[in-house]
Amino acid sequence: ARKATKAMLRAVSVLRRGGVIRRCLSSVEEGRFHAVADETLETILNAAIGLESEHSDLETELASGVLTIKFEASNRAWVLNKQSPNRQIWLSSPVSGPARFELEEDEEWRHTRDSTPLTEILKRELNLDVTRDDTA
Repeated sequence: ARKATKAMLRAVSVLRRGGVIRRCLSSVEEGRFHAVADETLETILNAAIGLESEHSDLETELASGVLTIKFEASNRAWVLNKQSPNRQIWLSSPVSGPARFELEEDEEWRHTRDSTPLTEILKRELNLDVTRDDTA
């Protein structure tokens, strides 16, 4: 089963958007998409929970594939959710606005317009250090 999964990850499409050639995994099968997206949302949730000691007004919630990170004092919220039909993660940010991310060949979620990694945007906007545990 592991070999089949790796083979699915190699099924890539090459897109050219804004002068950038991207290799995305748009053909990744639905089960694999959900596994990777759920792991990503849980990793982001755990990183956000780590910020709670610095921000007493921080609330985080993950339910049904929707992650909300909210600062009560400023009434600002970042919402990330899975979009199964498109095989994307969507971000709604009070700083940068809406954004869509696709899983790329390197298993990084990248912005569909400029290939910026989702982790980079979260670091810049929330000072959120999102690291994957590749040992699992």
